Amino acid sequence: MYLVKKSRFWYVVHKVNGREVYTPTRKENKREARMILKQIEDEGILKNIGIKGDITLFKFCDEIYLPACKANKAEKTYKSRIGSVANIKECFGDLSLDAIDYTQIERFKIWRRDHGVNKKKMIVSNRTINIDLECLKNLLREAKKHGHIKEVPIIEKFKEEGQERSPSMAQYESLKKNATPYSIPIIELLANTGLRHGELCNLRFENIDYDQRILKVANDADWKTKTRQERLVPLNDEALRILYDMSEYWIDPSSMRRHTRAKYQRVYVFCDRDGSRIKSVNTALHSAMKKAGMKFQPCHSLRHFFGHLCADNGVPPDIAQRVLGHSNITTTMIYYKHSDRYYRDSIMSVRIGPKNDTNQDRAGGREVEKRNRVENTANQKPLELLVKTG
Repeated sequence: MYLVKKSRFWYVVHKVNGREVYTPTRKENKREARMILKQIEDEGILKNIGIKGDITLFKFCDEIYLPACKANKAEKTYKSRIGSVANIKECFGDLSLDAIDYTQIERFKIWRRDHGVNKKKMIVSNRTINIDLECLKNLLREAKKHGHIKEVPIIEKFKEEGQERSPSMAQYESLKKNATPYSIPIIELLANTGLRHGELCNLRFENIDYDQRILKVANDADWKTKTRQERLVPLNDEALRILYDMSEYWIDPSSMRRHTRAKYQRVYVFCDRDGSRIKSVNTALHSAMKKAGMKFQPCHSLRHFFGHLCADNGVPPDIAQRVLGHSNITTTMIYYKHSDRYYRDSIMSVRIGPKNDTNQDRAGGREVEKRNRVENTANQKPLELLVKTG
């Protein structure tokens, strides 16, 4: 067994039946990864891992998958996975992992539609079934990492209808027009920074650098980000104006009046009257959507709106990935895939011939002659004079 680094984390590599199996250590530091490797070698943890069909679905979920979700996923995601795993267990039973194939997955989709009923006694939507399918996909990927299966079978999700991913520019303007004084800063800040809902609710003034125009999304003991990593979000003029205003005034959600912030209200940007952080902004956002005559869209839709703005305004995908906090650039490229402007402008920049070749050069060569005169006089004139004449 030995260590290999992929992306940011170290993996333990061992061979099973002639092929290499990668077991994640979830450590970025090599010294910590070596300690885990030594522990694995001493305790023989990998003795019963990596043999196809050696573990059942129930055992894998209880001993490996759910503990991994609890350690690496947000609390809300972990609770969602518990419900999805319960549905998967009920349908498949204590089946061997290598027996789960495309046919079994299609049977699960039919079973979930026929037997799945939500809390309101209504047939579950495609979105709800897709959540379970995503959990099943992640479960099988984790099983592949541990060597229990060779390949993850194809999982086809249902098409989700009746809900738009992000508002259009006209809908955004209508949303601001119909919003209350309390919800306007929330809408504008979400649309100009791409923050997640939890990141907005936990935003503190101490994490804002007004001079450098930087907002830090902190990952600390009180609150964990989705990716468990901190990131820096640059602030444009609109976002900076909102945060300057919010640092001075607090808006009462009941009376919609502006009050000068008390000392105990200067911890969280969006807080209750007693200074404690707010739990949700969905109610304020949904009320504005209802007044604007819009279909229901979650708070996360404004994050998608910001992602589309980045693509339409020519922000490089790697920069957008860092600002949005995506762990995989494939997620970021979804916005660029649907951006006609990014697609068109990328091709418009293509030119045949030298980069300095212009229409004036081809028409009469006047620009070429002008550049030659400047180059000939560069050795005779000082740099200051050359800059002025240029």
